[in-house]
Amino acid sequence: MDEMEEYELYEIINNLRYLERNDWERTRLSIYSNVQMNTKKKITPKDILTFPWETEPKEEDSKEISKEDIERLKEKSKLISEKINGK
Repeated sequence: MDEMEEYELYEIINNLRYLERNDWERTRLSIYSNVQMNTKKKITPKDILTFPWETEPKEEDSKEISKEDIERLKEKSKLISEKINGK
């Protein structure tokens, strides 16, 4: 339990960019509140500041998985499962 496996590390590294996401959202909401109080124009928080996670394309939606990919992923998951279970 004290050691990290390689497959766990990938997910952590891949999501590091979202580490401070809540702080940034809170900051944007605070700025939005101050600006909205001082203007008659109707604005949205995205008008103030747009973040990369709001504009990046969703790759999962546009990709189709082939039968070869499914088989490859099944084999990979089987190997990982065997490694975890110590077989």
